[in-house]
Amino acid sequence: MLQFLYTFDYDSSGRAENSSSPMVFNVKVYSIADKYDIPALKSQAKHKFETTVGTC
Repeated sequence: MLQFLYTFDYDSSGRAENSSSPMVFNVKVYSIADKYDIPALKSQAKHKFETTVGTC
């Protein structure tokens, strides 16, 4: 969430050590965005999730 607030983007590739799959990560980001009412982050998380589902 903090990375998005500063750069308007976040890394969901799953390359970081001890990270979850990109699909799960994007669902968690969407949940956080919903909790803190950040519509732009919700939209981006949804888009990244849909893209990941389409490629996996």
